[in-house]
Amino acid sequence: MQELEKILEEINAEFDKRTRTLLKIMAGLSNDVYRYVYGKSLEAYQQGKLFVEDIIRKHMNDGWISVEDGLPEDGKSVLCCSDDERMMIGVLHKEYYVDFGIAVAENYNQIMNDVIAWQPLPEPYRPEGSDGECGAGDENNGGCAWRLKMQNRETRCRN
Repeated sequence: MQELEKILEEINAEFDKRTRTLLKIMAGLSNDVYRYVYGKSLEAYQQGKLFVEDIIRKHMNDGWISVEDGLPEDGKSVLCCSDDERMMIGVLHKEYYVDFGIAVAENYNQIMNDVIAWQPLPEPYRPEGSDGECGAGDENNGGCAWRLKMQNRETRCRN
């Protein structure tokens, strides 16, 4: 994984260097036709870079963990991905994976069969200066409201 990240960094550095060169050339041009041609070259560079970056990122998994490599702790909400690339926030049940060989995510009354990968949920947003704790009267504060909602959801999923 680290090799792919290094390759991606190298591609980005080289792209940035060449982009700066093209922009310097374009700034010195007085002819609109040449400026147009260099502009199109820059667009082609950008599209090529995105194409290469896409291929590399597909091999990096972007934080996804295969269910074959491990499952999250019981009762913990995670982001789940099925074999047909649908996603859902839910709780993976280990007993289904062990007993039936499939991972099943459950969220309220929705069930996702054939989960192939999962990743932990990010931490909720906390405004600057916030200590991350929800106090009395903070229930309507963005991060606190979201965290309280998730805590209630996890509690319901465990019952």
